[in-house]
Amino acid sequence: MALNLDEKDPEGNKIWVSKQIFIKEFKMSESTYHRRINNDMRKDSRFMNGYAAVTSKEIYINKTIYKQWLNAKVMENMPFIDF
Repeated sequence: MALNLDEKDPEGNKIWVSKQIFIKEFKMSESTYHRRINNDMRKDSRFMNGYAAVTSKEIYINKTIYKQWLNAKVMENMPFIDF
């Protein structure tokens, strides 16, 4: 996946946002960001392309892929009941 910082979703919102904007937009602490992105999402091969580090200080997160990862985590943690 290419890093196109001008890419927008159907509502016109930017898909790729900086780490600082991402943390503010999703209302999370630095430690929650680190746990979710660095320890979980980036290690999952299905979602690792939602993180782009241009440098160690310039990081972008794909909000669409993050939301997909979040939904997948919810589904993993839901008990499955077979009727």
